Amino acid sequence: MNLNYKSTITESMFNVSDFNCSTSQQLLKRTGFYKIIWAREADINLTIDSYDFRFSKSHVLFCTPINVVTIDKE
Repeated sequence: MNLNYKSTITESMFNVSDFNCSTSQQLLKRTGFYKIIWAREADINLTIDSYDFRFSKSHVLFCTPINVVTIDKE
């Protein structure tokens, strides 16, 4: 799943994804975007700014535009 909203007037973008596609994974690695990550169905392994984390099911994480995030595919 990958849903996108883009506004050329405000030069903004909102993207909702389950991160099963490589395009969504690349968005996480870009800076300049706020990122909200929700571990909906299971625990996940994340790398944020080169630090590894285990993120529990049902938790939500907010990242700033300078954070680089990678979600391990399990």
